[in-house]
Amino acid sequence: MRLTVVAAAPGYGKTETVRRRSRQARWCAGEAAADFIRTRRWAPQVVLDEPSVPPDELREWLKRTPCEQVTLITRTPFEWENSEQIGPAELALAESAVAPEVYRATLGWPALARRWPDHEAYVLATVLPALSAKARHLVTAFARLGPVRRALCVELGVDPAAIVELTRLGVLVDGALVPAVAESVEPVAVNYQRAANWYARNGHPAAAAHLHDRLGQHRSLATLLDERGSEILQA
Repeated sequence: MRLTVVAAAPGYGKTETVRRRSRQARWCAGEAAADFIRTRRWAPQVVLDEPSVPPDELREWLKRTPCEQVTLITRTPFEWENSEQIGPAELALAESAVAPEVYRATLGWPALARRWPDHEAYVLATVLPALSAKARHLVTAFARLGPVRRALCVELGVDPAAIVELTRLGVLVDGALVPAVAESVEPVAVNYQRAANWYARNGHPAAAAHLHDRLGQHRSLATLLDERGSEILQA
């Protein structure tokens, strides 16, 4: 059995991509996919589009299925040995396909790029609800901060395990939230002072400067600019 996992947040064009690749496959979505799994039906190629079964049940079925090619479309990461993984990096629009300011804001996330600049409602209604609770908490905690780092998550009381989920789904790219997502959400209260100090100590002076400015700490900001201005400009 060959398994292809197409995993990304809503709006990355997973379904459209699979339809182009799997024109001959039997297509089952939601409860129909669950029924296909639980009644042990067979097809040479099958697409399971967000099957309504727990991951463990899906894993048990994959161990036994006689299907030759299974494609899983999912909004949550799914690991399977030797599976082909297609994710946001493969699904995102090329930088040349959209205006520069749109690409900077969306990083090629197709649904956000198409809706720009009226993307906020889509993020709140479609993207955030698809995330786990710990992933949503990380997004809202870092919405007005800077780079997401495991050690800083621990410092702020945020579950760092969510980094893996958000990276696999394309909400985190190169260790930072997609700007269009970050600006759309209402941030939760975090210790900005602690975050600013952590960024300054750990090689992120631009993020530290931003937070000093946000906190109205102009003397600290001036000192940071004086001491590390070239790094901040480079960032």
